[in-house]
Amino acid sequence: MTVNGLKIFEFDQVSSTFDVAKQLMSTHEKGVVIAKSQTCGKGKGERKFVSNDGGLYFTIFYKNLQFNPSFALKSVINAGLSVYEVLVSLGFDAKLKWPNDVLINGKKVCGILCETLTCGDKTDFMCGVGINVNSTCFNEFNDIATSLFLQSRTKFDINQFAKTVIQKVLQNLFDENDKQTQFFNASQMMGKTVLVTDANESYVVQINGLSQDGFLCGLRDGVQTKIICGDVKEV
Repeated sequence: MTVNGLKIFEFDQVSSTFDVAKQLMSTHEKGVVIAKSQTCGKGKGERKFVSNDGGLYFTIFYKNLQFNPSFALKSVINAGLSVYEVLVSLGFDAKLKWPNDVLINGKKVCGILCETLTCGDKTDFMCGVGINVNSTCFNEFNDIATSLFLQSRTKFDINQFAKTVIQKVLQNLFDENDKQTQFFNASQMMGKTVLVTDANESYVVQINGLSQDGFLCGLRDGVQTKIICGDVKEV
């Protein structure tokens, strides 16, 4: 099976689709790894991503890609916008959270993670996407996570849903057109006050835009600033 020319590698359960993609890159130039569940799913900053049965977990990988590493954040934004557009087309009132989450009614329904490894002018690239489709339990994250099923009480055909989402992500992943405005509008962040927490400090920013390279921007103590890293929470 292929999608947009990429071979699909399907598994019932893996440690993580990222792990399998890294292994496959030793013998394959590109592909998509899909799993029904992950035992060690991970999110931003090595956080745990609960990956029980009922979800869609996949990683798109390319080996020796001619890719500017500075585009990595924009690829996350493009992937998030792709998932958002699919969910909206299905009737969900979705919202994007910078930089890598999709929410429904304030709860996380999707997480996205991209990794690059550059050597010379070639880059190994992976984009992992986890979507809670028919899932019903998120262990210790029940208060902050949800699924398409819990929001609609409708069971989805995961195979068909996977094909739709993967095609959309592949269509947009490396699109260099300016999608920041679309992402920012879908985040509903304009004018919001957020608390930013990184490894060194916490500070408050009033959001007023998204930069061309994909970073959240706003006023910190009256001075325009760009949020390079850290957790962002509305206050």
